[in-house]
Amino acid sequence: MTEPPPTPPPLSDDELALRSRQDPAHFGELYRRYLPRVYRYCRFRVATSAEAEDVTHQVFLDALQALPRYRPQGHFAAWLFAIARRRCADHHRAGLPELDLLETLPALTPAQTAEERARLNALLRALSGAELELLRLRYAADLEFPQIARLLGRTTGAVKMAHHRLLEKLRASWEDDHAE
Repeated sequence: MTEPPPTPPPLSDDELALRSRQDPAHFGELYRRYLPRVYRYCRFRVATSAEAEDVTHQVFLDALQALPRYRPQGHFAAWLFAIARRRCADHHRAGLPELDLLETLPALTPAQTAEERARLNALLRALSGAELELLRLRYAADLEFPQIARLLGRTTGAVKMAHHRLLEKLRASWEDDHAE
């Protein structure tokens, strides 16, 4: 009995992007890979799940249309999330509200009671836009530090340090708030 041929390794994002230029059917695999992460990121930025679905849909349409301009250098995730950031910013320029920050961040939610959730939400609302974006990219979009660095135009070390300091700031504020 002969063994079946080995399954080839999955194509990289860049290989799929290049193939998608000739055959958009290959874009479906990129869509499947990134849909949950793009949706979570958008959901963290907009008020309702329906709005997040609409924005996510537009992100992938924009990406498909922009594929001929994509330069495959191993940074597809950063490129895609740059599109997502722009689409979410457009959504807010239209005057649409943002959601409760904790609604889509269970990883940051040690709060058990409504009072604790309100306190943590207040801590998050006190963060700068850049700090919130770092949380969105790390926890909602599930991007790695090098991808975030590429997207933000910073070094990986600087992003790691900013992330560490931000988590320490939140921890200290949470503890100070609970000590009262």
